Amino acid sequence: MQLTMLVSPGLMSMKGNRSGALTMWTRVLDRIQKDMKPFHSLPDSATIPPERAKHEQVILLKDVLPAMLNHSEIKVIDLDRCTYASGLWYTRKAPHIKTCGHIPPAVLNNNWIEGNQNKINRAKERKHWFLHGDRCAPWNATLTTAINTFK
Repeated sequence: MQLTMLVSPGLMSMKGNRSGALTMWTRVLDRIQKDMKPFHSLPDSATIPPERAKHEQVILLKDVLPAMLNHSEIKVIDLDRCTYASGLWYTRKAPHIKTCGHIPPAVLNNNWIEGNQNKINRAKERKHWFLHGDRCAPWNATLTTAINTFK
């Protein structure tokens, strides 16, 4: 399988009880710890050079996952990209969007948006937020509104 940046590092349907999944995340953690070790003695105010501050998703997609796939240590399946859409769906820039038509995705993956509040704000702006204060919003009305935004 060819990995592309359209692969969801969130691994939405990963089976956590599989030894491959545990091995994968252990290797990612080990790599992060190894990469960060030289910086442990620096003060909290120190800046880590960008070329050294590899994001865990980059480590996963560029290093750990390809090596595990090459050695058949893990199995990856491609989820339907119309059903499990990238957050690029909002901009209509993802290459596969045109083939989806007006079928609403079941999941919009927004892992690339930094911070929970930014994700919440985006969902609210798009009328895809199902909470009102600390309670669920009226489910049917909210779902109908959300579905209508996909048309």
